[in-house]
Amino acid sequence: PERIAEKAVHSISALYGGFEMKGDGRAKTLIARMDAAGIEACAAHSAATTAHQVASINRFICATADAYPGRIVPMATLHPDLEDMDAALDEIVAGGFAGIKLHPEFQDFRVDEPRAVRMFRKIGARIPVLLHCGDAVRDHSAPERILRLLDQAPEIRLICAHLGGWQVWERAAAALTGADVWVDTSSALYALSPERAAEIIRG
Repeated sequence: PERIAEKAVHSISALYGGFEMKGDGRAKTLIARMDAAGIEACAAHSAATTAHQVASINRFICATADAYPGRIVPMATLHPDLEDMDAALDEIVAGGFAGIKLHPEFQDFRVDEPRAVRMFRKIGARIPVLLHCGDAVRDHSAPERILRLLDQAPEIRLICAHLGGWQVWERAAAALTGADVWVDTSSALYALSPERAAEIIRG
């Protein structure tokens, strides 16, 4: 939202040790940059840091996607402390979201702890989950935890962001090769040689 866009950008930069951010967090700026780069569409998502934020964040993402038809693919959020998970999931599926984005480090849960496993089991195969994975400091989404999660909720359709483990790419490659997950390449290729990235992708 406009009122918190710049604050959110600065907060993310500070969290990652002053990592240089591009843009101001506003949808109109994103669309202008997409136009300049010849990008037709993008996915938009956010992470609810508390359960009570889930509904309002999902409404905002949906409204933003509606404001730019065909340009923004909406991704919903959930939180493991949400009480009526079934109702929230019904709304997400009915609302036409392409998937659910979760960020265990921001949302302060470990992916293999009971409340998280409960959430993943309820999601099941209904809708894909794009999961932030990896951190050199925190282990909320460590590759080994991902494997324990998959043992407990094998039906989930999981996309492990950042080649499976931001900053811990080698651990992720060793642990997740052969696992029933997809990976994306966001926030990874800047730190890996093209050759190593290709090796990890080919797995």
